[in-house]
Amino acid sequence: MSNPPLHAFDPALVAAQLRKPSGESANQVAAQMNISNRLLTEISYRLLAARAQEILLEVGPGNGAFLNDLLSAVGPHGRVHALDYSTEMIAEICQRHSEACATGCLQVQEGQLQALPYADQSMDGICTVNTLYFWDSPPTCLAELWRVLKPGGRLVIGFRSRQAVQNLPFTQYGFQLYSPAEVISLSEAHGFEIMALERVWHQDRSLDNIGLKLQKPLEG
Repeated sequence: MSNPPLHAFDPALVAAQLRKPSGESANQVAAQMNISNRLLTEISYRLLAARAQEILLEVGPGNGAFLNDLLSAVGPHGRVHALDYSTEMIAEICQRHSEACATGCLQVQEGQLQALPYADQSMDGICTVNTLYFWDSPPTCLAELWRVLKPGGRLVIGFRSRQAVQNLPFTQYGFQLYSPAEVISLSEAHGFEIMALERVWHQDRSLDNIGLKLQKPLEG
């Protein structure tokens, strides 16, 4: 028998699981997130425009279902870091990508965005999809992303707008929602340059998929 969809559960429980998949429901949550996040992830990866030999970071990759796209782009001489604060998701990523982890092309770590466990100016590009709503302190998170990006490095934030999701029952529990203009304003306040914004609505106009591409300016 198949598992019931997430919307069949209590909205507060759904919100907590979307924030941090855990326990017996973690894998089911991740599988459903893969379905709902596929288009948004494709948009975000395209904007990131990963290149061979780069060092990249994805924050909040879930069970890592889409990481092969980044691994293929950077090639054997590049590196992809995956950071998540769900123990269950970390285990799933390591199992799914055991070969890439063994070679060091994929490095998986448990941690949080507000205290990134990476050196200053160590990343060519960073991507994060559908984590924005859960940033407890956006200024701290943006400062950390800025810190670990190399000068000229790219940051892509994939998210859905307040307009699109504010009436979904689970977004009433612990979600901080934004308009595209608000995310742009926050990013510019921390020194990021706006490179591109792509917004694609689902065919029935029920949800939007927004990719915001930012750049840390080159020094000098």
